Amino acid sequence: MDAHVNGNGTGPMPNGNHGNTGDAEAPPTTQTSGDQKVSCLQKVSNAITGTLEAGFERLGLSIGNYPFRFILGCVLGCLLCALGLIAFNEVSDPDDLWVPKDSQLVVVTVVVVLVEVVVVVVVVVVVVVVVVVVVVVVVVVAAVEVIVVVLAV
Repeated sequence: MDAHVNGNGTGPMPNGNHGNTGDAEAPPTTQTSGDQKVSCLQKVSNAITGTLEAGFERLGLSIGNYPFRFILGCVLGCLLCALGLIAFNEVSDPDDLWVPKDSQLVVVTVVVVLVEVVVVVVVVVVVVVVVVVVVVVVVVVAAVEVIVVVLAV
């Protein structure tokens, strides 16, 4: 019996296709005609494309065969990258963001802040002293009034 038969099983096709009905499109060939030459860049491009296609095909097959391993790997990778959030510190002060640490402006700013702190402390001390003096005066005046009332009786 002949290995190549046509669609109805009776033998080779008259056009020599040996069972190819012509419905399916023939795969593209990489051969060129004799008068066309493949450039060096085309060869490099074909090699790179073929390597990438083969690599992604292997990757797709691996993912398809072992999906849970890849899911677990992706989750662990995300968790590993998320560990960097532990040390995350947001800086919103424009001076810390844009002024160099050894800049003279930083020194002047520190001095100004220290002066402001000293002024605030002095003001608080003065207010406390004034309040104490007022309280003492009120107590003395009240005591004098009590003494006057007691002596008047």
